[in-house]
Amino acid sequence: MAGNKRALNITTNLNDQWHKIRLAFTTFQGRTKRSVSEHEDFAKAILSGDGEAAEDLVRKHLNQVREELVKVLVYYELLLAPPAGLEPTTLCLEGTCSVH
Repeated sequence: MAGNKRALNITTNLNDQWHKIRLAFTTFQGRTKRSVSEHEDFAKAILSGDGEAAEDLVRKHLNQVREELVKVLVYYELLLAPPAGLEPTTLCLEGTCSVH
């Protein structure tokens, strides 16, 4: 991060959060087994020269991954939501504010 400690801290924090989500995602309802099977299917289609089937399988795979990732993110959002009655805080840095 070229000596920018703040940028390094932000990047490290984001990487840590993404790692936790990835771990949860891989255990989410057997995702790893399904993912391996889906990859094998579209690899077979590619190797057999059926590009159209491979494209269809990859699109279906990516749609399923997206749907399941959204479920994981919603689940973690619910877990991390503040308790009832606790007001969110507003953080303002360099003229930009966000609610947390």
